[in-house]
Amino acid sequence: MKTDRLFSYYKDYLVLLFLVIISMSLVLSNQNKQVTYFKLWLAGVMGSFQEGISAIGDYFYLAKKNEILLLQNTRLALENEAMRELRLENARLRELIGFREKSKLNLVAAKVIGKKKRGFINDIMLNVGTIDSVSKNMPIVVSDGLVGKLHQVGKNKSFAQLLLDQNFRVSIITQRSRVKGIIAWKGGSYCVMNEVPKRSDVKVGDLIVTSGFGEIFPEGLQVGTVESTSESPRELFMKIKIKHCF
Repeated sequence: MKTDRLFSYYKDYLVLLFLVIISMSLVLSNQNKQVTYFKLWLAGVMGSFQEGISAIGDYFYLAKKNEILLLQNTRLALENEAMRELRLENARLRELIGFREKSKLNLVAAKVIGKKKRGFINDIMLNVGTIDSVSKNMPIVVSDGLVGKLHQVGKNKSFAQLLLDQNFRVSIITQRSRVKGIIAWKGGSYCVMNEVPKRSDVKVGDLIVTSGFGEIFPEGLQVGTVESTSESPRELFMKIKIKHCF
């Protein structure tokens, strides 16, 4: 019964298809000149139709292939970025290990776990605290030099005040000529070396280190280099711009 219903449903379509096949067979078997032209025209139409079908198939094939290639390129880019970050992290660890071995300081490794910036006040949060034997005012250093100091210490985390903070001050000297001054940050990418009398022996490129005065920062921590110097007839002190070390 099911087969009969299916045949009955498609009967008209099957009859139409049968008649089309018979008609085409008669046309193609006829050798009449007009029929020959028709066959040539029909062959051209069928060829164009087949080319169109083939072009559509090629389009979808290429679109799918491009999608696969795009996914592969994205995956490779992410893998390369992860490998680059791993190489940079390894390089930083090697620098830290080398710095720790060369330094005479008692160092505690720390990781930045947060940042806080309020205008000209810059803090970072570190994953160390009193359980790691750190305390307030301890200097924060990297392999390149001084970064800041601890100003709030909790049990297992601390806040550090950065060198790039308008309230940060430290006594410094030029390593070459031992000229003393105070470093401060006024915003932007550079610091300034204050309270250096005019005609002092300070030159562009001079290395700036901590002086060791006071009880917070040990002597000799690198702070930066002299970027520029200038003097004004109406000023008692030189204007010295410092490029910080980090």
